[in-house]
Amino acid sequence: NTPPEALTYSWTDSINGGASQQVSTQLSPTLNLSYIGPNGETTHDLTLIATNTAGKSGSAQLRVVTYNPGCIG
Repeated sequence: NTPPEALTYSWTDSINGGASQQVSTQLSPTLNLSYIGPNGETTHDLTLIATNTAGKSGSAQLRVVTYNPGCIG
């Protein structure tokens, strides 16, 4: 049996459709996702890219919406 290849991880966050910025290199990070602006709602498009030692990668994306509790209701 061949041992599994080592993987590296990269999480990026695109806030409200803006440019993606790397926010973590851990598989299961704890992220502080904030809300921006007076409307009380911010969309975070998080992408995880896992790359093996051969340079092959796969990705998954998750959308999280954060709210300013002072603007709800």
